[in-house]
Amino acid sequence: MAQIVPAKTMPVQTPEARYRAFDSKGRAVKLEEIIAALDKADVLFIGETHNDATAHLLEAELLRRVDERFAQDSSKRNRTIALSLEMFERDVQTVVDEYLAGLVSERHFLLSSRPWRNYETDYRPLVEYARTHRLSVIAANAPARYVSRVSANGPDSLGALSTTAKAWLPPLPFQRASDAYAAKFNRFMGGGMTSAPATPQPAPNPHA
Repeated sequence: MAQIVPAKTMPVQTPEARYRAFDSKGRAVKLEEIIAALDKADVLFIGETHNDATAHLLEAELLRRVDERFAQDSSKRNRTIALSLEMFERDVQTVVDEYLAGLVSERHFLLSSRPWRNYETDYRPLVEYARTHRLSVIAANAPARYVSRVSANGPDSLGALSTTAKAWLPPLPFQRASDAYAAKFNRFMGGGMTSAPATPQPAPNPHA
């Protein structure tokens, strides 16, 4: 697994100068090596601080390179590329699909999909690349209202939801995290990681 850290020198003219990549043993690697490793992987998972512009620049670059690698190599064209985003909650998948298909305007897409406030600067390039290159975008997050319900009443409280509501969630009952994973997660979240607002407002849209 590669770890990405911002480079000390960050000239804006070359994206590669804004970050450095390391493998699990601390060895510096190039992005080309990360992309090549995907030949034997199904998922490229990127952990981010949501307001880190460098992370979003990296994500856009990786998406472009992954798409180009598998689109241009005829031996790999049977692999489907999709972009999965925590920012979008599962219950807005329909409007995401409609926007990608050109069925609704960007204005209506933003009003209905509840993007985070930094969508315009940080996430729009990813979505627009996917739209232009006909890639699927997966609204991956559980709806915030159900996350809040679990926080207040525990996971068993999800059983009271309707069949329609449960369709936006993983199969219930979902498996609990192990104690070791929960401890690691809580340490990480307590280490200064910032997150987007729980109920973000639709971003202003100059592209309607």
